[in-house]
Amino acid sequence: MISNNKQDQFVRRLKKGDRAAFNEMVVAYRERGFAIAYRMVGNAEDAKDILQEAFIRVFTNINHFKEKAHFHTWLYRIVVNCAWDHLRKRKKHKMESTQAAESEVFNDEGQSDDTVLNNELASTIDSCARRLSDRQRSCFILKYQNGLSIYEIAETLGCNASTVKVHLFRALGKMRKALNAYKKGG
Repeated sequence: MISNNKQDQFVRRLKKGDRAAFNEMVVAYRERGFAIAYRMVGNAEDAKDILQEAFIRVFTNINHFKEKAHFHTWLYRIVVNCAWDHLRKRKKHKMESTQAAESEVFNDEGQSDDTVLNNELASTIDSCARRLSDRQRSCFILKYQNGLSIYEIAETLGCNASTVKVHLFRALGKMRKALNAYKKGG
């Protein structure tokens, strides 16, 4: 991630169409951007496409960036919006691939029982997160799987911190119910 004191210079370079600045942006944000996209859609290939689309949108819309906000939260908002667009298209075309993601099989050869259980639990958490509403899932992923603060999430999603807290509260309640059912079943 690019430090705050370098943000102004970096954004100016991007606004001038500097390809080197674009490449720096990709290197600086691809890992976390991919993680956000992947957690939202549950498929690595779709996440790569979403991230590529987000970077293109950043490059083509950089002049709309208001420098009052942090660049990274603006970029993550674009990643989240691209993921939402993807999910809406997937629902519209009834090409849900969640069944394949949920039936993921782990190779437990040579793995301890704890590792197998951790993998199973991680898969269950991802499956539960995919069942949340778009806003709840976005807040959950940005907070608990990417470490953003409440205020960074609010800035990323274009809402206030209280709204983020409500979405997180509801998401955690649904996750808790699903995980309790998992615990009782296991």
